[in-house]
Amino acid sequence: QGEVKDWLKNSPVAFVGALPVSARTGAGLGDLLAAVHREASELRPRDESAPFRMPIDRAFSLPGAGTIVTGSVWSGSAGPGDDLRLLPAGRSVRVRAVEVHGTRSERARPGNRAALGLSNVERDQVGRGDVLVDAALPWEPTTALDVRLQLLQTAPRPLTARTPVHLDLGTAEVVARVLPRAPIPPGGVGLARLVCEAPLVARGGDRFVIRSYSPVSTIGGGVVLDPTPPRRRAL
Repeated sequence: QGEVKDWLKNSPVAFVGALPVSARTGAGLGDLLAAVHREASELRPRDESAPFRMPIDRAFSLPGAGTIVTGSVWSGSAGPGDDLRLLPAGRSVRVRAVEVHGTRSERARPGNRAALGLSNVERDQVGRGDVLVDAALPWEPTTALDVRLQLLQTAPRPLTARTPVHLDLGTAEVVARVLPRAPIPPGGVGLARLVCEAPLVARGGDRFVIRSYSPVSTIGGGVVLDPTPPRRRAL
């Protein structure tokens, strides 16, 4: 417990304490389940009327079922017959079937772990990092984000102009260059633009993680302020 406490002491997340559990004997599992239930009871239900979005973490095909994608639903809901768009490719697809936590369901709802059977897309046309979104709204992929960045105290060096990083948002990971308004020191917070080498899908308020380019390790994160910023100036 002491080692875990030391390891987490510089985290921006406030941890309330360790819950020792034995996978061998089952000791402590009751306390862990009780803690999970307490935390879950305080969560507010997510709005199903929001636009549908599900980052894809896996895609495969089954005989008779076609292309199937899995992911966690971030917002909105989707069911058989719904029209969606696959980004960043922009392909139109239709939901054929839905499973939630391994059980056939009429709708995939916010927070659900879901598998969607899709028509109009082949297995090799979809993969991890793609995003399914509501077809009725003008979602667009982006290669630039204006963000608020927080660098961990343990980061080895400041973030300066054009520092390369790995950007993790949803299930996508892309290489990006950081264009900060001013250098961001370890432990510091600042405004920046992230210029990505590949397109991704984002909305204002999305949270992300940044990792050093080499060697790869987590150095910070932040929140998206503008997913489609003006192209002629950076923060």
